[in-house]
Amino acid sequence: MHAKHSRTDPWSQTLCLLDSLSCTADGTRGNTVSIGRHAPRRVAAGACATGKRAAHIRVLDRPTSRTAIVTWGDPTSCHYGDQVWRIARASNDGFCALSGQQIRRGDVVYRPSHYRLAPANAGSMMLATCVLIAPIGH
Repeated sequence: MHAKHSRTDPWSQTLCLLDSLSCTADGTRGNTVSIGRHAPRRVAAGACATGKRAAHIRVLDRPTSRTAIVTWGDPTSCHYGDQVWRIARASNDGFCALSGQQIRRGDVVYRPSHYRLAPANAGSMMLATCVLIAPIGH
């Protein structure tokens, strides 16, 4: 593995530290998020699990039966104007970034496509049923 790919960038580390120190409205400490190679994925999964869905997501197009073009904007980590998502099977449990519904391992989902560097939202998933009924471009 290339050394550049194994390091977490300072911004992601800062977000993880702030998240681990934050408190909820009732004064309890928020979920601690591990800092490491996959920190951006853990932050995204943790945010969905706790109901914090800060990302603004729109399905722009579904050019094929296996792909969707999505605009993804998260004020704390990333913005993608026209990101390609591909259909896959969920490799682990999680939550749909579009609807907040629970995802079980093996469910049909859309995931961000990547070939070289994984995007900041690489650990995110959207249920295929939600993507298929989402209004296009709205």
